Amino acid sequence: MTEIFHEIDEQLRHDRALALWKRYGRYLIGLAVVLVAGVGGYRFWIYQDLANRASYSTNYQSAVTDQADVEDNVLAEAFGALAADSGGGYVALSRLQQAGAASRAGDGEGAILAYQAVAVDDSVPPALRALARLKAAAEQVAGAPGDDMSTILDELALNGNPWQPMARSCKP
Repeated sequence: MTEIFHEIDEQLRHDRALALWKRYGRYLIGLAVVLVAGVGGYRFWIYQDLANRASYSTNYQSAVTDQADVEDNVLAEAFGALAADSGGGYVALSRLQQAGAASRAGDGEGAILAYQAVAVDDSVPPALRALARLKAAAEQVAGAPGDDMSTILDELALNGNPWQPMARSCKP
């Protein structure tokens, strides 16, 4: 007698589950498809980001290793193009290298512009922005009035700035 109740109870559970599946099954399948597509898209984005970073790294490293074989004015142009085509921290590093090469080539104005591009970029860490301001100030020493230089160096000589000792040593 209890077997019949168990069988009827089992049949009722089966019918309820089948009714739920008919009612909500396509939503569950849709949710699963969206979930799989979302995870796949995220993983693809991660892969692309890593591939881009590897490309930036390779390009930057080849430009750095070519420094000894290339004239400074050509090197400045190469690092400028690299900064335009790169992303992340390689933009700031390329700009700093561009400014250094421009300075060595005698293009003080180009060096100052490259340093200032780093100094005003909010995506660059504060220590590198401060370094760029200090290097730009050093480039401006020859032609800038003393008051302008003093203002720039006073900003950089504040406590907590990692370039404070250099800025203080440059002050007249």
